[in-house]
Amino acid sequence: MWSELFPAVLASCAVIFVPGYLMGRALGLSRSWSVCMAPLPSFGLIALAGILYGTLGVAAQPLTLLLPLSLLLAVLALLGRSFRLPDLPRIGWGMIALYLAMGLVATTFMFVRMLPSANAVMTGRDLAHHINSIRAFVSTQSFSSLRMGPYLLSQDLSVDPYALPGFYPAGWHAAVTLVVQMGVTEISVAINAVNVTISSFVWPLGTLVFLAWSFRGKRRPLVAGALATVSFMAFPWYFMKFGPIYPNLAGFSLVFPCVVAFMLFVEPAWKRPARLRALALFLVGGVALALTQPNAIFVAAVILVPYVAARIVSSGGVLRVLLHELPSGLVAALWVVACGLVWLALNRAPFMSDVVGFGLWGYRISPWEALVNVATLAYQAFFVPDLGQPLLALLVLLGLVWTLRNRRLRWMSVSYVAAAGIVFGNATMGGLAKQLLSGFWYSDPPRVAAVAALCAVPLAALGMDWVVTGVSRALGVRVGDGSHLTASALTSGTLAALAILVFYPGVRIPTLTFSAFPSSGRIETQVEQTRLQVQEAYSQYGFYTTRERAFARNCQKLIEAEGGADALVINNPFDGSAYAYGDAGMRVYFRELSEGIGADGGAEATVRARLDHVADDPEVRAAVNQLGARYVIRFEHLKEDKAYSMLWNYDHDLWKGIDSVNEGTPGFELVMRQGDMALYRISAA
Repeated sequence: MWSELFPAVLASCAVIFVPGYLMGRALGLSRSWSVCMAPLPSFGLIALAGILYGTLGVAAQPLTLLLPLSLLLAVLALLGRSFRLPDLPRIGWGMIALYLAMGLVATTFMFVRMLPSANAVMTGRDLAHHINSIRAFVSTQSFSSLRMGPYLLSQDLSVDPYALPGFYPAGWHAAVTLVVQMGVTEISVAINAVNVTISSFVWPLGTLVFLAWSFRGKRRPLVAGALATVSFMAFPWYFMKFGPIYPNLAGFSLVFPCVVAFMLFVEPAWKRPARLRALALFLVGGVALALTQPNAIFVAAVILVPYVAARIVSSGGVLRVLLHELPSGLVAALWVVACGLVWLALNRAPFMSDVVGFGLWGYRISPWEALVNVATLAYQAFFVPDLGQPLLALLVLLGLVWTLRNRRLRWMSVSYVAAAGIVFGNATMGGLAKQLLSGFWYSDPPRVAAVAALCAVPLAALGMDWVVTGVSRALGVRVGDGSHLTASALTSGTLAALAILVFYPGVRIPTLTFSAFPSSGRIETQVEQTRLQVQEAYSQYGFYTTRERAFARNCQKLIEAEGGADALVINNPFDGSAYAYGDAGMRVYFRELSEGIGADGGAEATVRARLDHVADDPEVRAAVNQLGARYVIRFEHLKEDKAYSMLWNYDHDLWKGIDSVNEGTPGFELVMRQGDMALYRISAA
């Protein structure tokens, strides 16, 4: 597995780390800080460059975009090497190695070992849009967020049944596109490689820099943070198999470094030159969040609003605001109110209505159930049933208590309580109240759960540190900062024990008889359930089977052999063929799991409803000729995926013209058949 993924992961690291590292050096960050912060400016700069190149009509690929960008940043780094941002907490290379090792081991355990192959795909509804858009980006050598969709080639734009090209945050897609353009792998492997890079390196290093700035001068919580970072199933591991919502995986992984960039900008001890450089980093980081997944901005807000309020209060005395002197407590209250009004205005803005009003989930439970779920970190239970992570929940509670006793870090508790309140409200409220609280994340339980998990990470690190302190006192060992050999061994041993307990797959209770649990009496923890769900999502291909993938690729080879590499192939996307463009390069007509904008008329509606009459209906022949279609592909019978509903918006009557095509239908010639799957040539048009 790793032998296939390794070249693609190396390419992903080059794309995600090199430009950002050089920008960090140009702005005055140390080498270790530049490594940790690198993905943030990399995603922002690549996404911005993609828009610029797309607007100018310049081909975007590694040699024309990534290389010149990196060379420019390298020159700026050399010119600015005499300037260094002051008073940055030291991040040692050993600490970086620890976080990378934990990220890599956890990713291998939770994700890579669950994959049946390096090119396995998780065929959720969103994959059609993601994989097909990446294919379009690769084909057009353009990945602008202002013009994204599966129909970007000129011959596709003229027949697009969805009118899709438009704004869509393409930061994650751009990274995958650049990896594919390097020629080291295919699209499906590149998707997995970029996600492995994010979960193994981007997320842990971003958390490290956040904890280093927050716990300045404290080494042991940093060590504990390496374990805390990878322990929460709600993020990043559940994002590896749900949706798929890979742009959210990338966007949320960038939240902590973006938050740190803002904290550097408002650092009162810094002078203007240093603040301006921090501001530049924050602005590029804000672009990275906006062009990767905009709802990550609101995660950052949940963290930063309490932080700024705490900084205002800690300044003490009175502050001058608009020519008025006000107590710091009042200024902090006004800051929170102002942020609340901005939140409300954006939530009610017309351009956000499709997001905040998204009501697919129908998720609602009792307040008592929601309270228990939050307390046990089963943030989305009864949406995806599980028993949470009770031990990790206890560690979070210890960290919560610790921060409440520490004035400088008390804001962390406020952030977590706010995030937990959003989870609680999303589970118990409906209508406008739910939209106001969780609408920025589609009121989607897994995404909302991830918000709480992010805010809980530093608390878990502090809770683990507190456990280490308690064990050391019980054994009469002075831990200090962990520099003494015995103390270091005790710290490592305690954290190793916690890791085993957090990740232990399950516990058997023979006397348990409650019907809610398996009859065997085995309680599976959220860790085991998540791993099994990942394995199922990538192994069974409930909606796009391994047989269908192989058949699509064989059909595409045959089409190319007949000289029709760009031939349009009519399909019913709901049989799994929606993925054939992105995965196999087949130019299928319908590339989204919907009927298109012409449901009531137009060529697309004609072929959907009456394609089987192409031999005797002039209107159908005219529609086929208008589209330039030459083939029809039929996959196996429509089926429901075991994990996700794909047919909730499916109307059989809209597709009966395609579904009725068979070997006996006049106007069609059988080209290839395998079981229930078939490729037909349209001979009557």
